[in-house]
Amino acid sequence: MRGCLESDVRDVPLAEWVQRLKETVSFVKGIERNPAVKILDFFSARVQSNASPIMETKLSVQYSQTLRRLDKINADQMRLWMEQWAF
Repeated sequence: MRGCLESDVRDVPLAEWVQRLKETVSFVKGIERNPAVKILDFFSARVQSNASPIMETKLSVQYSQTLRRLDKINADQMRLWMEQWAF
């Protein structure tokens, strides 16, 4: 996905991202501007427990015909989402 993102967008470790999210709480005007703030405690707990989010979908795909039919996320979709998220 890196090839489809603007140069000022970069991967960051989860702990760094959570810290930056915490820093936005004081100046974010409404949760609609930064919805991840709603589940900040969840992300903070992941960092504190040193647990990575589980992104495995094998069981979901096994039980969902719809998921089995989905293609991988592509660069055009990622570009569209970044535009919609105002990046």
